[in-house]
Amino acid sequence: MKRCVSAGLFFLCLWSSGWAGARDDLRGLVDTAMEWNPRVRAAAHQLEQAAAERAGLRGFFDPKLTAGGEYADSVYGRRESLLQAGVSAPVVPGVYLDAALEERFYDQLGELDSTSLEYDRLIQSRAWLGLNVPLLQDRGWRQWRLDDLRARHAYEAAASQLLAVRQEVRREVEQRYFAVLEAQALIGVAAAAAERAEKLLREAESMVSVQALPEYQVYAARSAAALRKDEELAARQNYDAAVLVLQEIVAAPAAAALAAPELKDVIDWALALHLPADCQAGKYLAARGNHARIMSQIEADRAARDLAEDQLRSKLALVLETTLQGEDPDDLVATGRYLSSRNAGVLAGVVWSRPWGHRAEKSQVRVKNAQLAGQGESLRQAELAIATELAVAHRRFAAARGRLQQASISVAAAQQALDSEDERFRLGEGRSRNVLDAQKDLTDALKRQIVAGVELLRAYFEFAFAAGYSLADAGEL
Repeated sequence: MKRCVSAGLFFLCLWSSGWAGARDDLRGLVDTAMEWNPRVRAAAHQLEQAAAERAGLRGFFDPKLTAGGEYADSVYGRRESLLQAGVSAPVVPGVYLDAALEERFYDQLGELDSTSLEYDRLIQSRAWLGLNVPLLQDRGWRQWRLDDLRARHAYEAAASQLLAVRQEVRREVEQRYFAVLEAQALIGVAAAAAERAEKLLREAESMVSVQALPEYQVYAARSAAALRKDEELAARQNYDAAVLVLQEIVAAPAAAALAAPELKDVIDWALALHLPADCQAGKYLAARGNHARIMSQIEADRAARDLAEDQLRSKLALVLETTLQGEDPDDLVATGRYLSSRNAGVLAGVVWSRPWGHRAEKSQVRVKNAQLAGQGESLRQAELAIATELAVAHRRFAAARGRLQQASISVAAAQQALDSEDERFRLGEGRSRNVLDAQKDLTDALKRQIVAGVELLRAYFEFAFAAGYSLADAGEL
């Protein structure tokens, strides 16, 4: 089959300047698009955002510091100043710790609680330590753990979305590059066809000038030469447009210099590619970014739903607090007993609370359940789409191989027919119309050969995209 293709492409090699750099061009274009394409860069920034969001949840463990001061002039004539500093932080899982130090300065005490004091001025020091242990809602910091789990899966979803965007952009680069290759090859076909028509016109005019042919034989040749030139100009316009469309997806600051690969090498490249015998979607799902994104998003929504369900629980907390207090008229660290006969106190209790109806929390649970159901359907749709993409590309690849083989046979036969008609025309046995028909047949066959060869590449890389670029040949380009 390769020998047949090579024979049919001999005539295209006359105008081609070498297609050896096609794969290098494509690899370079893909790499450049991964660096400069706005969609890829936007998805990368979204991944940074998700990473920052999850990192921000570690702030839950940051201690909260408080400090303050007060001054009061009581209606009873006493003056009181307060300096206070404290810290609050989650410590061992499920326990919140509060600690504080306080200094109070009493002045002009006079009589306090009907007890005469010999000191008009007194310093009070107080320190306390409190523990809060959730027993139902947020038990063991469940809410933080669920929120962190949601953020982790959201990060994984963003990473999968970046992979999906990179795969989609790579696919567009490949398909647009193949459009450039096709347009470039069609320029060569159109240029060769225009040259053949011009040659026939010159031969016809020469033979008419010596009266070897009637003059009407020139009219068809002159018309065909003008039409073929028009087709060449249109082909060049299509090529320029294809290059611009390719540059748009690559989005690089400077346009890449594309090689002019030889069509024979490109078709040999296409013929060297092989797809697996089957196209079962199951073994390729994990490699597809959009499928992985939905899977991660389902886990993130599940964690968010569990967090909303935790909000439905009643709040029940064990509260423990111990206090140390002392007074002294002079020492800043007061340990004496002037206002009370005790220095230490303890508080222990259980606190319960809950909203009256939990309407907001129940609504959130319903929202998350609906999101999970919707994501499940999205996952099923993605799996159906991937299976369909694989099957369609597999069939297109097989069909393109057969079409390329038939087109190559047609090119070889059309060339033989054109040679025969050219010989008959030069001998005065044929008409220019017969030669023009043979030229048109060759041009059509060459175009079909180009379309089939590029279609073979397109189908292979469509399958590679559907398989998440897990094929070795696609990975190596």
